[in-house]
Amino acid sequence: MSGAERIILIVDKHLIHMHTLMQQLNLSDTFIKERCMSRRASDEELVAGRDVTLPSDAELNMSTGPVHVSDHVLRSQLSAAFSPHHENFRSIYLDLCDRVKRVLRTEQDLLIMHGSIRVGLDIVLANMIGPGAKILALSNGYWGSYIADNARAHGADVIVYESNPWHPIDAEEVDRILSQHPDIDMVTAVHIETSTGIKNAIREIGGVVAKYNAIFFVDTACSAGAIAVNTDDWKIDISVTGTQKTFGSLPGLSIITMSEKAWATYERAPGTGRPGHLNLRYLFDANLQEIVRPAYTQPTSLIVAFNAAIEEIEREGIDNWFHLHADAGALLLKSLREKGFELIADEHRNISGTGDDADFSCTVFAVKVPDGLDETAFRNELRRAFGIFVIGNVGALAGLSFRIGLMSSVQMNPRNILATVAALSETRDKLCRDKGKRGL
Repeated sequence: MSGAERIILIVDKHLIHMHTLMQQLNLSDTFIKERCMSRRASDEELVAGRDVTLPSDAELNMSTGPVHVSDHVLRSQLSAAFSPHHENFRSIYLDLCDRVKRVLRTEQDLLIMHGSIRVGLDIVLANMIGPGAKILALSNGYWGSYIADNARAHGADVIVYESNPWHPIDAEEVDRILSQHPDIDMVTAVHIETSTGIKNAIREIGGVVAKYNAIFFVDTACSAGAIAVNTDDWKIDISVTGTQKTFGSLPGLSIITMSEKAWATYERAPGTGRPGHLNLRYLFDANLQEIVRPAYTQPTSLIVAFNAAIEEIEREGIDNWFHLHADAGALLLKSLREKGFELIADEHRNISGTGDDADFSCTVFAVKVPDGLDETAFRNELRRAFGIFVIGNVGALAGLSFRIGLMSSVQMNPRNILATVAALSETRDKLCRDKGKRGL
């Protein structure tokens, strides 16, 4: 029996339980009726991959990215390749930029360019800072520290605010630090710390930073496209995200927004990465202005795939899309806990007696490895037995937890959520039984 067939059996076995969970959580009718498949697929459909989210010859990718994309997105990139110089492509690209702006709720300049999220982060830092620049890097996890390290590599004088990793960063503490260092040029933050799943209070922090001369640079990799990111209202001056996570598209594109305040700083900044191809002003102007020659050979197939992913969001309605993600996150969290799993942050927050589930994102879940089990062996068995892939963690949390992503339309399908939790439970029980038999 294939992994896909085992998943179908698990889902059917627990289908009544899933509906009970949904009713307890008071999830939206759209999420229950339109997203939940209520019948078992036939053998023919399993073979053909129709009416089941997981084709029989593929894994279910429940990682934090690159994510499992829909067939619509996957097929779109297979359309005939065409030149980025073609007027039709220019029209698609510029229209796509405007539509992504609506998702990000911004009127700022927006650039979609080749390269992963890390490429976008590094290009921004290379252009905006240099030797002598003063940076306040807010960190409550691996990725906040990653940005701080990169800023140092460009010669900046970096102050790192190391916050409690199990809680959101305190905006009042940011205000206190900035009042003591009014010459800070840039404040950096991560909206959702992917190593823990903690969601930082970007709106509150942005309001604080706006009182000072510093610009506010935010990594929105695991939020933009799935959670309402009010770029302009939250006073975000620069944001960087990508297509392979919460936008539910393929890897290879980064998205950068720049405010007028950011451009003013750019004109004064001694950036280290300005020559030629990495010059931010050149990249924005060459891609967004009506010119004959773009800045580089754009990956047209990835642009078309991203366009298809935006179509999926628009088809649901942007606000409803965000609500669907919230519903999916609530279902996964409740299902995990009912099966005896904990988030890696739970035990630390329980000890302190502070915090609630509102601090967690609905897109990334860092789950504690069951006691006594090896993290790599656990994930490998899950993949071998059920064809479900989840990703390990990074930094100090590597080996202690694994991460589940709810980002694309495939990942947040209730059947896939339930299948994943049920498979996690059966994998844990099997490995514990095997361990007992070996007398370990």
